[in-house]
Amino acid sequence: MTTRVSVFGLGNVGRALLRSFGRIRGGAELVLAADGRGAFLGEGLDPAHVIERKLARDYDRPRAAGDAGALLEAARPDVHVELTPTDL
Repeated sequence: MTTRVSVFGLGNVGRALLRSFGRIRGGAELVLAADGRGAFLGEGLDPAHVIERKLARDYDRPRAAGDAGALLEAARPDVHVELTPTDL
């Protein structure tokens, strides 16, 4: 069974996680990746392609304030990884 994964935060750590996707045991499928500017949503997203498009700011859709819940509901991930900045 493939684990559906979503990632919020595509900075240095988020991009490093996406680059390591091929080494995840048991298989993982990227279904959502987003940062403060936009989101990539779909079945079987290619992590390397997501990184390229993020750097070019070529998102599938722009982000709107408060849309995180709707994105997660649409993607239905098994695992969500939150790597957004924290303002302590």
